[in-house]
Amino acid sequence: MSEQSVNIKSFGPIKNVVLPIYDIIIFNGRQSSGKSTIAKVVYLFKSLPDIISQLIVSDRNLLQDFDKKLVITVRNQILAMFGTTKHFNDFEIILTYGEQKFIKIVKDYNSGHARVTYSKELKDALKEVANSSEIFWKSSANESINNFNAFYISRAYFFNEIHEKISKIFDEQREALYVPAGRSLVSTLSGELRNIDSYNFDSLMKDFVQKILHYRDRFSKNLDEIIEDKKRLTANPIDFEKVSAAKKLITDIIQGEYRYENGEEKLMLDKETYVKIKFSSSGQQEALWILNLLFLQILDNKKSFMVFEEPESHLYPEAQYAIVKFIALFFSNTENQGIITTHSPYVMAALNTLLLAGQAKDKNAEKIKRIINKQFWIDISRVSAYFVENGEIKSILDNETNLIDPYYIDSASSAINEDFDALLELGGANVPQ
Repeated sequence: MSEQSVNIKSFGPIKNVVLPIYDIIIFNGRQSSGKSTIAKVVYLFKSLPDIISQLIVSDRNLLQDFDKKLVITVRNQILAMFGTTKHFNDFEIILTYGEQKFIKIVKDYNSGHARVTYSKELKDALKEVANSSEIFWKSSANESINNFNAFYISRAYFFNEIHEKISKIFDEQREALYVPAGRSLVSTLSGELRNIDSYNFDSLMKDFVQKILHYRDRFSKNLDEIIEDKKRLTANPIDFEKVSAAKKLITDIIQGEYRYENGEEKLMLDKETYVKIKFSSSGQQEALWILNLLFLQILDNKKSFMVFEEPESHLYPEAQYAIVKFIALFFSNTENQGIITTHSPYVMAALNTLLLAGQAKDKNAEKIKRIINKQFWIDISRVSAYFVENGEIKSILDNETNLIDPYYIDSASSAINEDFDALLELGGANVPQ
């Protein structure tokens, strides 16, 4: 486990949460308990390094009001993700990236807006990178006029250098992706996605749509052709075993393949037969872009952090198990990290099954492989799991079994079974004795 952590106090539904950042974080709990709020704060934590990197490479007068620009960058993200904080109680969020490197966000007593403070160590490190940016823009001013090609090459090198420096400062090299709940709406509006700004969506849904617009042209071909294109166009290694497993899971879950042709989104049932995405089932619509994004992340072998909100939405239990396997396949690249939020006992049971497989000992490993592909096994040392309730989190990992406590999987079923048994005892509803 790294030194990274997120502390949240009195923010929205959250009373007090201290969350160490593990590779795989699982949140279970009732609706409106605060799972998404915590997930969004962690996403803010993970996405800020890239946003700050973009600020540094794009602002040619960066050192002018540099401290203020750093503050506004965070404040704008808070506003975009959570709206105004004026109606919030006095809150505190601390994003800790390492020893003495943190960002503190509290409610300003006068304005009600978020007041942002960077630790001295973090601010000094960022200012050093900003100085190098200032030097680059000044030295390249004439070059951009006299030799555009040389300027273009040096600018690309400069952007990459800045990104690497920021990644080192924050100890964060992953692309951050948020897969929000309610994503079937994106499929319903498939023909109008380029007009996304005209809809009153929150920033995370808009970012999600922008990712879809960025990637969907790659799906003008079938999955095998996409894989072949990748083989031809990259010298980077491709894990074909994982890619093959991903391809099979897609067809198992949505019973077809996604295709984007001539501005139209389709679900190909076979080579000729298709259903327009907006007329496909709600389960297919909800799962579609989780699957597509995961497939590309695995094929491109990217380092990523992904938030999966309610991956089970509208899926049959067997398909829920399959989508958990797909997410586990993504996590099998140990550089990847992410969060799963769920209400589903089937998702929790599926995670427990893969955690149990991950405990395989040498003598049983080969037998377990025949039951569950090793690519789906989950290493407990990378996992934290919590039940979110009353604004706080409670670990639900059993230290003795190294599994999720069955109580948090079976509690809903237990309540139903208790009522059912009570009815049987009464002989009610004409139940035969």
